Parts: sequence; structure tokens; C-alpha cells
Amino acid sequence: MAENSTTAFGRYLRILRERKGLSLEDVSTLSATFPEKINKGYLSRVENGHQKVAFVKVVPLSRIYEVSADVLLERLELDMELDRLGGPDTSGGTYAELTELGNQAIQHGRHWDAYGYLRDAVLRAYLDEISSTFSSREEQVLVAQMNCGTASGGLGRFQFPLHELRHIESANSLTPMFHVLLLERLSNCYRAERDFVRSETYASAAIKEAESLDGCKFLGFVYANRARLAAEMKEPEVAVEYEQNAYRVFRDTNRPFECLRTLTNLSQSYFDLQRFQSARRACEGGLRLAIELGRDKTVALAHIMLGEIDELENKPELAIQRWKKAVAIAKALHDKELRFKAEFVLLRRALKDEDRAVVRAIFRRLNKLAPSIGEEVIELREFKRLEIAT
Repeated sequence: MAENSTTAFGRYLRILRERKGLSLEDVSTLSATFPEKINKGYLSRVENGHQKVAFVKVVPLSRIYEVSADVLLERLELDMELDRLGGPDTSGGTYAELTELGNQAIQHGRHWDAYGYLRDAVLRAYLDEISSTFSSREEQVLVAQMNCGTASGGLGRFQFPLHELRHIESANSLTPMFHVLLLERLSNCYRAERDFVRSETYASAAIKEAESLDGCKFLGFVYANRARLAAEMKEPEVAVEYEQNAYRVFRDTNRPFECLRTLTNLSQSYFDLQRFQSARRACEGGLRLAIELGRDKTVALAHIMLGEIDELENKPELAIQRWKKAVAIAKALHDKELRFKAEFVLLRRALKDEDRAVVRAIFRRLNKLAPSIGEEVIELREFKRLEIAT
């Protein structure tokens, strides 16, 4: 199993203390000005995983370590949730093995497993031999911490990773290759926080540095990140340019999963530009690759997109067939959000056809699914507006 939350969070508190160059005695002394004084022995037990940290101690620790309490609470919540889920087996894994397992989990959308692997890889980065990939022990540790933050970002948490990335940036100890990765991930975090100005600044810097390095293995990722930013800024023409660049790099470096993700995004950008034939070609290419790679969820999403194109080309029967196929896949995967998206496009078609029986049936299904769907899902917001209108 993955390390329990008491051990993992205690170790993170120790990392924060050592970053500030403080001893246990120093922390105890500094905490004397707070209502909740932190005893030296207590903090030692917490850091070594022998005692859970009390919530009332989080605020003084955050002040002493100059870390937002939100960062500490987000990290603690991640660790506690991983406990609840069980997490992957990380016992006995080396830094290289855990990192590879974490990357594979990200590729397959298993984000909690990825967090477990990459979080526990941080300890191994301190203890294992320095990989030939890195210039020093410090770089190996910093990259491990960057990977852990990236995994939490995949779970929709961004306060913790942003803090970690800012620390890594201030350390100024990465070689040019990994500095590119740092810039890309900072851009990604700021994009998730809707700070598009900072996101674009870091994205542009990442592209400039990556293009200046011979054979930079992160070049495709920095192009893809810049494309996602353009899409969110409602600049589909810019998104298409960078998605095409990313796809070429991923294709030439034999990264099929990244090719698939890029084709999916490219089809959406073409669709936003109303270049429907280009959208169809990109989507069909993605569909073939998704089937080959066994990515059923992406197969379903491709059918939803192709159905929308079919509908625009006045082929409603074919569109409905595709959407029903997407619903069937979502049911098999027990993916409520995916099913909601597929059912919603069927609802819009039934409303257009004025098929009251079908509309009522789909409304009932969507109402049952709605409580499980996040507010960020566009289809949920549109469904709520439709409920009011109808």
C-alpha cells in the first residue's frame, strides 16, 4: 500500500521545516507567540509519522514556515483521501520505478494512483542513487517534488502544486531541460487558476527555452500547454497552430497517448472555428488511435463530437446512433460525467424533434445523474438552464 497519511504528511512538514533551515527547537521557540504552542517532542512525533497533526497546529506551522494554511490543508486532504481510497502499492519501489508507474497512471487517467506513486517517490529521491538523468541529488529531489505537485494538479488541486513549483523556481538549481518542464508546469497551474497573463508568460518562456535546446523531450508538452491556454482564452486559431506543432513532435517521438490527447483537442479547436471537415478528420484519427490504445472514454468522447458534426451536416440518425454508442460506453465504464455529456446531446436532439416522450425520459435520467456531476461541467450548467426554460 501507499504510505499512510500520517507518515506522508509528517514527512512533508519535515521537508518544509528543513527548507527554512529550522531545528525542532527553533520551531518550538517560534511557536511560543501563538495560542497553540508546538512542543519539540510533539513535532518530532508528527514528522516521523507516530502522531497525527492536530488541525489547530496547522496555522502556527504555516506562519512559521511561511506557507499558506490552504496549501497545508490541501496537501493533508489529498493524503487523507488517498488513505480512504487505499492507494497503490508503493512498498519496495525505487525512485525510478515509482516515477514510471506514476507516469503510466497519468496516461491512463488513474490520477489517485499517480498521486500515490509520485508522492512516495519523493522519499526515494532522497535515498536512492542519483539517476544519470540528473545533475545532482538536489535536482533529483526537486523534480520528484515537481512530479508530486503535477499529480495533485491532475486531481484538481492547485494550491499545493503551485507552492511547490514556486519553491523549485526559487531554488534555481535545475538544468535547462528540467527548467523547461518547470516553466510549462507553472504555466499549467496558473492557467488552472485562471491567471492567463502569468500562464502565457511562463508558456512563452517554456517554448523559447525548449526550442533553443537540441532534442528537448518536453517540446511537445510545451506546445500542447500553450494550445490549451489559447483554447481557454477563446483563441482557437492560435490553439490549432500549437496543437499541430505538438502533434508533429509527439508523432515523431512515438508518443501515442499524447498524440491521442492532441488530436482530441485539435478536433475541438477546428470545431470552434467551424472548420467541420478538418474537425471530422482530426476526430476520426483520434477515434482510430483511441480504439487501438484501448481508451474507451476517448472513444465515447470522439463519438459525441462526430455526432455533433453529423447533426450539423443534416445526418441526425447517424448522430443519434453515435450518441447512443457513447452512452453505452459510459454505462460500461460506470462514468457518470461521461454519461451525462452523452445523454445531454441526445436531450438537445429530442427537444429539437419535439419528441416529448424521449425528452421526459432523458430529463429523468439526467436529474438522477446531476447530483454526481461537478459544477464545472458545461453540460450541467446548460441542463439547469433548460430545466428552468422548460
